[in-house]
Amino acid sequence: MAKELGIGVSLLYAWINQQTVEHPMSVTPKQMETQRIKELEAEIRKLKSENSLLKKVAAYFAKDQL
Repeated sequence: MAKELGIGVSLLYAWINQQTVEHPMSVTPKQMETQRIKELEAEIRKLKSENSLLKKVAAYFAKDQL
């Protein structure tokens, strides 16, 4: 990678170390995926609940139409 950038390996590692110190990753990608899955599961539960309620309301109003 350093050769592709036209720099020395030691300079590349210095940049990487500097970025790691200045911007540490407090959350790993795996933790981010786990959190996103939890958020999506919660949204699915909410949407299923809303869908169930809408079905009941639609059935109630359809009953009056007959």
